[in-house]
Amino acid sequence: MPESPDTGSRRHLPVVGQPADPAPRRRHPPWIRATLPTKPAYFELRAMVKELQLHTVCESASCPNIGECWTRRALTIMI
Repeated sequence: MPESPDTGSRRHLPVVGQPADPAPRRRHPPWIRATLPTKPAYFELRAMVKELQLHTVCESASCPNIGECWTRRALTIMI
């Protein structure tokens, strides 16, 4: 196969057919969904963490269960 000036030595595979319609997006079951934190203990602890300029594992990992742990006043800080 001769080299064309625009592709160099790369070779492209031919397109055989159109891809099938994508499957409809599946939703997570209701039991797997995390609820938003609404208890005062969560907001108090969040304010304290911000005031003390601490960095937590939960925040860095964007943990969906942060409200569950912080409402119990349990958190892991990074040093």
